[in-house]
Amino acid sequence: MLEARSAKETADWVKQHPEIEVVSRERCGLYAQGVWQGAPQARQVADRFHLLQNLRESIE
Repeated sequence: MLEARSAKETADWVKQHPEIEVVSRERCGLYAQGVWQGAPQARQVADRFHLLQNLRESIE
C-alpha cells in the first residue's frame, strides 16, 4: 500500500520494480496514470472487489 494517492508516488514505486508485468488496481485514475508513467509495459487489470462492484452497479 502506498502512503499517498498520487500518480507521481505510484510511478516512482513501479519504476523501482521493473519486473512488474501486471498491476491489479482500483478504479482511481491517479493509479492508472502512475502505472502508465512508471511501467508502461505493465498490463493493468481491475481487482476482484471492483469487478464485483461494477457488476452490482450495472445490475442495480
